[in-house]
Amino acid sequence: MKILFKYSLLLALVTVLSTGCQKAVQNAIDNTVATQINTILQNGYWTITRYSEGKNDSTAIFKDWRTYFNNNNALLSLKDSLGHFVDSTTGTWSSNDLSHFICTYSTGVKYPLTKISDTWNIDLVNTNLANKVGLFRTINGRPDTLQMIKN
Repeated sequence: MKILFKYSLLLALVTVLSTGCQKAVQNAIDNTVATQINTILQNGYWTITRYSEGKNDSTAIFKDWRTYFNNNNALLSLKDSLGHFVDSTTGTWSSNDLSHFICTYSTGVKYPLTKISDTWNIDLVNTNLANKVGLFRTINGRPDTLQMIKN
């Protein structure tokens, strides 16, 4: 009976340690990837290459906008017209884990940027660690997608 109890206790201990190690390794991987995503966001400017609300593709409304994600979690979006910036707006951004990206523009934000000021889920299939970020959300059962590339 004592031997069975000792083996059961040892098996339980090994299982707990194994699960804990797996979680620690996965957390380390997630933190590394999240850090890399944050780093690539802070280099260069970004343009929206796809924006859809359900089946409606509205990418064209963002064609003249450039967004800069600064290291202090501030963001700046500029509208370019014939090589001159004609409009701008500011806000904040954050991405503390692999599942969420939060973009919040300040009061007075201009259309069409009001459409992307929200909490988005990161689409790891459509995100690479060089120059592309894919995001998605669901509003009242409607799936929205947002894709950005670094320029």
